[in-house]
Amino acid sequence: MNPLSLSKRVDMAILHQCVTKILNVRVNCVKNWGLDPIVCKSLNFTTEGIYRIHGIADIMEKEVPWSLVVKIIKPGQVEMNDPWYHNYWRREGLVNQSDILDNLPHVINTSKCYNVEEKTDGSVWIWMEEIIEDSIKIWSENDYAFVARQLGIFNGAYVTGHTLPEQTWICRNWLESWISGCKRYASDPTVYYPQIQPGLNLENIWNSYTCLNNNVNKHLQTLSKLPRVLAHQDLSRQNMFINIYQGEEKVLTLIDWQFLSISGLGEDLGKLYGVAMSQGDIQSEQGDYYQKFLF
Repeated sequence: MNPLSLSKRVDMAILHQCVTKILNVRVNCVKNWGLDPIVCKSLNFTTEGIYRIHGIADIMEKEVPWSLVVKIIKPGQVEMNDPWYHNYWRREGLVNQSDILDNLPHVINTSKCYNVEEKTDGSVWIWMEEIIEDSIKIWSENDYAFVARQLGIFNGAYVTGHTLPEQTWICRNWLESWISGCKRYASDPTVYYPQIQPGLNLENIWNSYTCLNNNVNKHLQTLSKLPRVLAHQDLSRQNMFINIYQGEEKVLTLIDWQFLSISGLGEDLGKLYGVAMSQGDIQSEQGDYYQKFLF
């Protein structure tokens, strides 16, 4: 969406309320404010756009800068209206309207939500704190090890007494729903595999795929027997930030809780690994090493 046309849809009363929360002082006027799109590697089908809004507020005759992020979500395919669907389109707005993120185990930080606004066109605007990583760089082994350990402590808290939320719109069968959704929209590989096979050494890949596909229900049944924990399920690099708190303590912040689910213990670790591999954050030749390393 064009930022200029989008800026005309900004509710100034809500903007003033959000800036008031950011600066912790009543703000009735902001000036020189602008709106810039945030470019992501990939966007969810339910996401219309993500934007950074920034500007200046006059506080006691001083000009104070501020910034925040607005994420716009919208309805999608019919199945996305089902609260138990893995990609239920309203879930992230509902998560931020609830107290779920306020009650996470202490090892996970989240961005503050300032407002969840429902527009007349049916879209939902989520007004949030802007999270900026201390240094934008390629993560090291130590960074991935830190994230994996935090996920283990996060998941483990629910095994040792942390209360699971009970809202009905939290997905209870995320991986099964995701696999079903993929099959609905994916091409049938049995059609094109014979066409690309000559001259390429794909037999091992094909055999691995067919073995997994034929046994996927058994794997899902096994996962269903694991202890139930709260899971993020969308651990791409763009949704994770590592910062140093007060010069010493590392802090992991997770954003984008659209896929929030109650899943099997350890599923988040699998998602961390799988997404890092698919997006090239872990190189293919490092795959076997990182699989053992993270676990």
